[in-house]
Amino acid sequence: MERRKGGEHWLTDFGACSGGWAGIKCVQRQVIVLHLPWKSLGGRLTEKIGQFQALRKLSLHDNVIGGPIPSALGFLPNLRGVQLFNNRFAGSIPPSLGDCPLLQTLDVSNNPLTGSIPESLANCTKLYRLNVSFNSISGSVPVGVISSPSLFFLAVQDNNISGSIPEVQTRTGKKAQFQLRSLAANHSFISGLIPVAVGNLPILQILDLSFNSINGSLLPTSSNLSSLVLLNLGGNSLDTRIPEIFNKVHNLSVLNLKGNRYIGRSILSPRRDQATDSMDGGGSPHHRAAAALEVELNNFQRQVADRFVDLSGCTHSQLLSLPWIRKLLDIFLCCKEDFRVLLFNNKALLSKPPMDRMISDFYERSIKSLDVYNAIRDGIDQIRQWQRLLEIAHWIRRRIWGRGSSTVQRRR
Repeated sequence: MERRKGGEHWLTDFGACSGGWAGIKCVQRQVIVLHLPWKSLGGRLTEKIGQFQALRKLSLHDNVIGGPIPSALGFLPNLRGVQLFNNRFAGSIPPSLGDCPLLQTLDVSNNPLTGSIPESLANCTKLYRLNVSFNSISGSVPVGVISSPSLFFLAVQDNNISGSIPEVQTRTGKKAQFQLRSLAANHSFISGLIPVAVGNLPILQILDLSFNSINGSLLPTSSNLSSLVLLNLGGNSLDTRIPEIFNKVHNLSVLNLKGNRYIGRSILSPRRDQATDSMDGGGSPHHRAAAALEVELNNFQRQVADRFVDLSGCTHSQLLSLPWIRKLLDIFLCCKEDFRVLLFNNKALLSKPPMDRMISDFYERSIKSLDVYNAIRDGIDQIRQWQRLLEIAHWIRRRIWGRGSSTVQRRR
């Protein structure tokens, strides 16, 4: 990477801040932003990055950069954002990043990183987004990191994370509430119980602990999850009764509890209960799984139809308004997440028709949803631009008519 971008010239005022480098932003002839995503950059990121002492943002995601993440990043006192996801970085996350007092976001997801999550990241008191997902990171989630009062988003899924989810505690030993909005730790090797503190997150919106080895109670009876939108605890070993707290979770739209040993009446739809009854009856395991899948597909299709029927019930003035577009995007994202959960819940049937076609269909739906949203957004921007041009043309026309009237009056 250093060779391709000019080597030592990056370290000179003329090379970096001459104005001829795309993705480079300078203030007072010092580099503060390196924003070079999707540039097919290769090579390695060397320790010389530490010489950019004014650097605030390092965004090199979606490239093919390899080698270790430089420890010199921890020597940048102004560093606020690091986006290195979708690369080929190897080795461990440098503990020196915990020495960046202003660090707010750290995303190193989808790299072949190993090692553990540095405990020193707990020293970053402004860190609100941490994403280390889709790596080969092992060990447990440090107590100090998950207890950080500034952390809003934590993603550690699809790693080799083990141990239990720590009970959140302050430095004084008193229990504290999370500030998390999203906690994703699915597809790992987490065991033990769900901590009581996890159930007391009134601002938590997404909780995904699926496909681990968690046992014990589903959630504490005193839980307060009033803002929860998605709860995925499938593929664990939870074996107790479903608590009544779900009656108070009014915003919950995605719920997956499949693959556990629950006692008591199902809280899912009546059709899902009927599928459970049929699965408890006769027939081979394959036929029972296929019957359950058929019910899930029918439920999914019905939910999609209901959501769009509700969206279509708007007035002419509401159509294409910002609230309407926001609701449309929310529907697409919910449908996408529902479909993803459906696929993961039926992995055993993925290689058999019709499930072998559902994965490509899933990605096609995702792309179409983004295309529709972008098309609507671009269309509205175009309409607004036309409106501005019409206003300008109307103003010019009024000026011309006004001048014409004045000339006629003068001649008279």
